[in-house]
Amino acid sequence: MLKGDITAGSGTRVLLSGKGVILSNNGGQISLYDNKGALMHEVKYTSREVRSGWTLVF
Repeated sequence: MLKGDITAGSGTRVLLSGKGVILSNNGGQISLYDNKGALMHEVKYTSREVRSGWTLVF
């Protein structure tokens, strides 16, 4: 679980250690919820967008 604020029009970088959240090279979905559990934003990515060693910007 991430904590903090991302204000409208801004962004943040999340580094994954590989010990918790792991993004699949086959594609997937990332969902952001507020502290009350309401869905705030959701992105999907496909295997065609994934490149080993590259940063994927959502």
